[in-house]
Amino acid sequence: MSQTSGSHLVISDFIDIIRPPFQLIVGVTALSACLVTLLVVLSVFSTQESRKRPAFYLNIVAISTAVVLSILSGITSGRAILYPFSPTGEGIYIATIFFALFPPVFYDTILLTRLLALYPINVTPRSTFFKIFIFPICIKCGRLIVLSLYLCELVQSTKLLRSLEQHAQATWFRNPYITAEWTMQILDNL
Repeated sequence: MSQTSGSHLVISDFIDIIRPPFQLIVGVTALSACLVTLLVVLSVFSTQESRKRPAFYLNIVAISTAVVLSILSGITSGRAILYPFSPTGEGIYIATIFFALFPPVFYDTILLTRLLALYPINVTPRSTFFKIFIFPICIKCGRLIVLSLYLCELVQSTKLLRSLEQHAQATWFRNPYITAEWTMQILDNL
């Protein structure tokens, strides 16, 4: 009887260990499939005129960046499922965090470039142009600085991957850098 309950406990613990990465990989797979479909649709149904615009290429880069994030998340989560006691390499883990944190700033910058269609550089007076773009550009610079500080702190906090994972999970919602980035993202989206 004790052997049965002992093996049941081991299996239950193993399932508890792999459940979060499994849930993440299922979600990432579905969303990645949507992104690949969006990339194909964007490429196939775009006109020659729209392909000449910078926004087209920026959108292609944005979707490709999101696909890279999904691949890295799949690798990280897949390794956690297949090899739960052998952690993912530090470089892949940090690259995954980088691709999760920095692209939203890039996406918001793409949206900011759309303002150039409304306020062209050669037509808009410099003072008006400055008033329109100074706040969003300063916020984006602040977001990049805060995210860089967070990533540097995360990398320097420990050299053991288990500790990196635990540090990221324990401090994600209480880290002042992440809180500052979220606040600046709200201001950026106003």
